[in-house]
Amino acid sequence: MRPWLRVSAAAGGQPTGRLSRPLVSPEKIGKYAILRKIGSGGFGSIYEARDPFIQRTVAVKTCELGEPEVQERFFQEARLGGSLCHRNVTAVYDFGLDRGLPYMVEEFLDGEDLDRLVESRPGLPLIEKLQILIGIAYGLEYTHNAGIVHHDIKPGNVRVLPDGTVKLMDFGIARSMQPGPRTTTVGTWPYLAPERITGEPLDQRADVFSFGVLAYELLSGRRPFEGATQEELLDRIVNQEAVPLEEAAPEVSSALAAIVSRAMQKDPAARYPGVEPMRQELLAISRDLFGADGLSQTRRSGALDGRPIGRETRRDLDTQEFRRQAARIPISPETGQFFEPRPPEPESPEEERRARRWMAGLPIAIVLLGLGGFLIVTRTPRAPTRAPVAEARARSLDLPQSAPRPAPAETRLVAEAPMASRSLPQEPQIGDQPTERRPAASRPSGKPEFRAPPGQRAEPLASRYARAAQEPGLSAETRAATGLAGAWASYRSGDVAGARRLLRLAFSWRPDLSIDPGQFDPEFSRLAEQVRAGR
Repeated sequence: MRPWLRVSAAAGGQPTGRLSRPLVSPEKIGKYAILRKIGSGGFGSIYEARDPFIQRTVAVKTCELGEPEVQERFFQEARLGGSLCHRNVTAVYDFGLDRGLPYMVEEFLDGEDLDRLVESRPGLPLIEKLQILIGIAYGLEYTHNAGIVHHDIKPGNVRVLPDGTVKLMDFGIARSMQPGPRTTTVGTWPYLAPERITGEPLDQRADVFSFGVLAYELLSGRRPFEGATQEELLDRIVNQEAVPLEEAAPEVSSALAAIVSRAMQKDPAARYPGVEPMRQELLAISRDLFGADGLSQTRRSGALDGRPIGRETRRDLDTQEFRRQAARIPISPETGQFFEPRPPEPESPEEERRARRWMAGLPIAIVLLGLGGFLIVTRTPRAPTRAPVAEARARSLDLPQSAPRPAPAETRLVAEAPMASRSLPQEPQIGDQPTERRPAASRPSGKPEFRAPPGQRAEPLASRYARAAQEPGLSAETRAATGLAGAWASYRSGDVAGARRLLRLAFSWRPDLSIDPGQFDPEFSRLAEQVRAGR
């Protein structure tokens, strides 16, 4: 026999060894009430059971063989499976020992295994086959991202639920991608990757090869590698190419056949580096063949909705923390200790009455708090608005409160002067005393004219603006802006001569001072241009 064929007989045979307990149907395993026996396998039996605390149906799998290697594989399946939570991966809820019998608790799955489904429905439509393949790809991609290689991808380890959802099962020979000692090669012969047979290093690409073999079988109805003996079968897997998928299944497109062919390459470097690019190409094939309508039907059926669950259901929350801890803590059949939970104690009548009173008073408290906040907001007096800085400075210079705020050097004067002009009142005050206003009919120009009260002499407005503009420490831009604002105020009060004087001062400080006709009175604009021209 060739060296690469020296593989453990456990890969295709049935484990043998001492039974941990007699093979009888118990009434209870751990806390779980047994409803019926579903079937038996190489390790033990599978039962449909009921969780008495959270009232859900589960599947209880037992390991009835006493061999340490077999029990270690069983506990490894529970540890690795318990660390996963995905729509397309069978959930592991619990595991423990019952009087020396190792058992594992998984979610209960309806539907059929993929191998039986293909036998019972040989004419399965292509769109449903693609649904199944894409669902497997989602689950396998999630498993690889979690650092776990399944190592036993085959139709018998895939369950298709009645709604079309696909579930990966049986992580008994799965291995972490973390470095560690190599164990005996086990698996199912027709789906083994060549590197598993030859003893080369393994990674997730071994699962890609097995997935390609499964896809070939699902699409064509036949296995790509067959042999009369195990030695002949393994030799063909390592050394011979399979019949092209287009010949085995003429209805399969060349693009889909190319995907399967690449996944089944002998050299791991020639395969897909992971399941994700293969899954993306399968989705693209589905869109090309069946369009958006076909994809929407597959999503409604649940087969394509296989991305990781964003929000855990209550079922997952019940055991999520326990499964996370179980994946980190090594447990052996000899030293494993498990906590037997007690049912919750009912609340006392006094606690129930107290809780009802709290619930009844909560809406009233919310209404009172809202009313109190409304009254505080509406009844609190507002703080007085601070006077503008420009008005305060105007008072300090004995100017009208509408005097313009000095413009910073970087501000354009053409914008500063109109702002100052708009802020001036039409009836400027003289000092802090009330003014008298003559009727409009007695004024020859029709412009506002103001006089101080009898007995008080008022300083002309133009003189006060000129004095303010000539204060020491001001920049030329500020002096020009103050002069322009004073000229406009003097012109509006009827003092045309004062306006001319202030305009001459403004142009002496800034000869390029801009007067926008759209912001000032047209007559004032013409007066300014005359002054600029020296007339």
